[in-house]
Amino acid sequence: MRRLRYPTRLRTRVTRLVRSHAFPLEAVNELFARRLLREQGDELAFDLVSHKEADLRGKQVPPAELEAAVRLRSLLEQERTQPHRLTDLAVDGADLIELGYVEGPELGRALESLLDAVIERPELNTREELLDRARALRS
Repeated sequence: MRRLRYPTRLRTRVTRLVRSHAFPLEAVNELFARRLLREQGDELAFDLVSHKEADLRGKQVPPAELEAAVRLRSLLEQERTQPHRLTDLAVDGADLIELGYVEGPELGRALESLLDAVIERPELNTREELLDRARALRS
C-alpha cells in the first residue's frame, strides 16, 4: 500500500483490520463485545465483524460459527451504549487530581484501571464508586 501511495490513514486502518481480524467466536457475550469496543473503538469493531462475517461466508464453516458473528454484531449494537471509553467514565482526570493524583502516568493508569472495572461491570460507573476505587488505588 505504501508503494502504491495509499494515504497513511487508510494504510493504518487496513493494517489494524488485518492484524486484529483473527479473533475467536467461542465466547461471544456482552463482556466480549464491550472489550472489543474498548480495544478497537466503535468503527473498527464493526468493520472487524463485517470482515469476520465475509471471511466465514467464504469458507466451509459450521452454521454456528457464522451465527456467532451475527450475534456479535447485535451485541456490539447493544453494548455501544455502555461505557467503553475513558470519556464514558463518571469521573475524569480532574476528579482524580482532586484526590491527590498528579498529572502523568499514574493518573493515566488509574483511569485505565477504572475503565477496566467498568467494562467488566457497567453498573460500577457512578461517581461515588469510581472515586472510592481511585482512593483505594492510591493506598
